[in-house]
Amino acid sequence: MPGLRLLAPAAARAVRLAHDLFHELNRQLAKAPAEAPLRTRISVSPGRKAMIAVRVLLARQGKTQTSHIMEGRH
Repeated sequence: MPGLRLLAPAAARAVRLAHDLFHELNRQLAKAPAEAPLRTRISVSPGRKAMIAVRVLLARQGKTQTSHIMEGRH
């Protein structure tokens, strides 16, 4: 997301967090059967939200030190 560099640091982190949370939600929706949202609530678990938030808050310009955890390589 190259445009993030144009934002103030706090705003860039907030946008990145929102982006990453919606990305995770979309990932879960893609795995669910088509009728699942009609029967049940699909959401990002509190633990997963916390991991995403920590990753965003600790992030630098490039790869983060915690990205391997989020990618399942721990």
